[in-house]
Amino acid sequence: MLLAELADRLSVFIGRLTGWLFFVIGVTLTYDVVARFVFHSPTSWAADVSTIMQIWVVFAGMAYVLKERSLIRITAFIRMASPFWRKVAEAFSLLVIGFFAAIMLLESINIVVESIEQGRRAATMIETPTWIPEIAIPIGFGLLLLQVLADLVRLPGRPAPEFEEEEV
Repeated sequence: MLLAELADRLSVFIGRLTGWLFFVIGVTLTYDVVARFVFHSPTSWAADVSTIMQIWVVFAGMAYVLKERSLIRITAFIRMASPFWRKVAEAFSLLVIGFFAAIMLLESINIVVESIEQGRRAATMIETPTWIPEIAIPIGFGLLLLQVLADLVRLPGRPAPEFEEEEV
């Protein structure tokens, strides 16, 4: 269970960090708007930096979203299943997510390495090295895979998932 605890703590830490990144994105874009419309002096970096931070938020935050069970679920049929089959469905879902995360982890590492070797830069004003936003992808999918493994290890000792009916 050490893996599960480590994955949970890491997911929560990164989840909180990505939450703060939303705040930084807001401050950055507010600064850009004020500079542009109040002082008539637009920034050359704010949009690029905000976009990079948004990429990091999306990919780094995936493990936290899985840990908190906040992924979109379609429960129309599984809600009616027995606890055993709900657990089977949960395990199957985790295996599919883990398989996809593993493929994305391996493929995205190749992309980052290639970007570093070729010295690629974004075609923007600040010419950011492309590996800076790209490396968020293998890190995010690596964290997601770690959280999937932790959830799979814990699954046998957990009660079957319950699904409440939500009003629309």
